[in-house]
Amino acid sequence: MSTRPSRQLETFANPNPARDYLVHIELPEFTCLCPLTGQPDFATLVLQYVPDRRNVELKSLKLYVWSYRDRGAFHEAVTNQVLDDLKAALQPRFIRLTSRWKRARRDHDDVVAEHRKRGWRPAPYVELGRFTDAGNQRARNHRMNPLIERLRPYPFERLRALLAGCAAPAHLAPIDLSIGEPKHATPKLLLDALVAALPSMSAYPQTAGSDALRISIGEWLVRRYRLSSLDPLAQVLPVSGSREALFSFAQANLDARGAQRVVMPNPAYAIYEGAALLAGAEPTYLPVTARDGLPDAFRTARTGAVETGAAGHRLLARQPHRAVMQLSEWRDLFETG
Repeated sequence: MSTRPSRQLETFANPNPARDYLVHIELPEFTCLCPLTGQPDFATLVLQYVPDRRNVELKSLKLYVWSYRDRGAFHEAVTNQVLDDLKAALQPRFIRLTSRWKRARRDHDDVVAEHRKRGWRPAPYVELGRFTDAGNQRARNHRMNPLIERLRPYPFERLRALLAGCAAPAHLAPIDLSIGEPKHATPKLLLDALVAALPSMSAYPQTAGSDALRISIGEWLVRRYRLSSLDPLAQVLPVSGSREALFSFAQANLDARGAQRVVMPNPAYAIYEGAALLAGAEPTYLPVTARDGLPDAFRTARTGAVETGAAGHRLLARQPHRAVMQLSEWRDLFETG
């Protein structure tokens, strides 16, 4: 079977055609393009069908779904097209397709299409006794944070889905430009320092880090940014990762009890959007172009925040491309924003 995107759906004979049974398949990485903007749309496809003579082969279904990633289509149109193709290939007794489109806003876009074979009726439902145990009861009582539904797939997961099945020619050595992790060997200087520090790892570190570490970081900041002064014990907080720190900052700084708006440049790191959404805020995306730059985008954001009447106007911003704001622009941003 091919490992490239394909509109061809492969099927196999139903092993139990005398019995009605339900096939449930979830495809969480469906991608197509918005026909108006050309931007990618992401959805989870939930396929449910009662087979008649044929069942769909799962690998071919994945390759079929993959074939839509570069096609422009409205959500309603693509949902019905997928259903029609599956109906033609399977001729099932019943089939239902639900597409759940991922949105950054609070609203959700779900499309449901179904088809029933003429004359087919499902058998009466039989209610069985319910069995409970402590584990199942805990699972039923547990409720996930509903804001998780607002999150979109992380860029690296989207990239992995887009690159699935892609292979470089055998005579070429591919250069991976995706996640950006280092591929070279760790310098001996760092390895020696880590080994030498092993005896100090017999206890949990302080939450705020050791004084020596914070002082060292503070001295580097003064040298690097030519600061006149800095109190490392009050103004430096070491973290295990920048993403974790940015996420925690949003949770602590945003008041979920009122309307909050988080302004961020576009493009930007995905953690700003995720942190804002899980804090109950609404992201505002500012297109940053080479012509207008970041300062003009923020001036537009201040006007927009006033027009929308947002109760709070917070900022998490650090663009991944190379751009430097002047001190006067930072002052204008924080003092008049």
